[in-house]
Amino acid sequence: MALIDKLLRRKGPAPRLAALISSYPPYVPPVVKAPRELTDAEAEANLADLLRVRPERLVRFGALLAEFGISLDEGLALGSPERWLDALSRWTVEQWPSIYSAELAAYHARRSDLRGHPVFGLLTDTGLALGETILRHRPDYLWTLDLDRSNREMASYRQPCVIRPAGDRNNAVVFHAEDVADGAYASCRNAGYAISNSMKRAVMDCISGAHERPPAATASRPRGHSSVYDNADYHTRELEDAEANAEWGASHLGLFVAWAASHDLLSAALRKPAMALKARSTRPLDWLFAHRDGCLAEADLTEAGNRFARYYYGTPAEGLHAGEGSYLQDFIATLKGGDDTTLVEDSWENYDRLAPIIDQRYAAYIRRS
Repeated sequence: MALIDKLLRRKGPAPRLAALISSYPPYVPPVVKAPRELTDAEAEANLADLLRVRPERLVRFGALLAEFGISLDEGLALGSPERWLDALSRWTVEQWPSIYSAELAAYHARRSDLRGHPVFGLLTDTGLALGETILRHRPDYLWTLDLDRSNREMASYRQPCVIRPAGDRNNAVVFHAEDVADGAYASCRNAGYAISNSMKRAVMDCISGAHERPPAATASRPRGHSSVYDNADYHTRELEDAEANAEWGASHLGLFVAWAASHDLLSAALRKPAMALKARSTRPLDWLFAHRDGCLAEADLTEAGNRFARYYYGTPAEGLHAGEGSYLQDFIATLKGGDDTTLVEDSWENYDRLAPIIDQRYAAYIRRS
C-alpha cells in the first residue's frame, strides 16, 4: 500500500478510541501549578522531564495511531506534512468526541486533581507529535520554555513550547503544543471543528512562517501583512501624547474582537481562551495582547467571521474601512461623539453601547447575503 494510502486509510466510523483510552498512560509533570506560580527552576524541571519521556511517549502514541491505520513515523518523514496533519485531524474528528468530557475540557482542568487522567496523556502526546512535525521541517525551532515576561498572561508562559527564537531580522514565534491540543479537544464536538482543521493550521503557520515578521513591523500600518486586519501597536504608537492612555487608541480593535467572541466568530483554536472574553473576566485589549500579540488576522476568525470583517471592518490589504456604514464610522459616532481625536476605553460599558450597533449591521449583512 502506498504511503499516503496508509496515512489516510480509515478503520471505519466507529469511535474505537473510547474503548482504548482507559489503558493509555497518563502524563503528570513533576510540578503541577498555574504557569505564573511556577519558579524558573520548577519550569526547567518540567521541561527536562517532558524531553526525557518524549521518545517513549511518541512510540506509545504511534502505537495508538497504528490501531487506526495511521503511521506516525511515516507521517513525520513526509516531505510535506499536510497529508499527515489531515489524517491526524480526521482521526480527532472521528474519535475524540467519544472521549470528550466537559470537566476535562474546562480551562483549568490540567491544574486540578484530574491531571493524571489518560485523556491528558493523549493530549500531551498529540502536542508532542505536532511539535515534532514542526521540528522536522523547521530546524530553527527547538523545545524550550517560554520565559518572555511579556507573555506572562499567556498559557504558554513558563511552559514547554516549540519556539523559534527571536533573531536580528525576525520576532520570536511560540508554539504551545499542549495548548493547541487542549483547544482542539475542547472544540471537538463543535459543528465547525471538522472544517477548521485548527491543529493543522497552527502547525503549518509555523512551518510556512506565517507569524514571522521583523520586530519593528508593528510600528507600521498592518496593510503590508497579507493576513492581518489590524494591529493594536500601530494605533498606540501613533499617539503623540505620552501622558495619554495610549492603549485606548486601539480600543476599536479590542471591542470588535470581544463582539466576535460573543458571536462565536473567532476560530476554533481561540474558542477556549475566548471564554474569558465571554465571561468578561478580562479587558478586550488585555486579552488581545495576551493571546494574539495585539493583532487580528484572518486565521483568528471563522469563515463567516472573515466574510463579515472584510465587509464591515476592513481588509488585510487596505486596512480599516472609513466610509459610511463602516465599523470605524459606527465606533466614532457611538463612542466618540463624532470626534475621532477623543480616546475611549475598551471597557465593557463601552462594549454594551457599541455591540447593539454591530448587531444591527450584522443582521442587515446576513439578510443581504
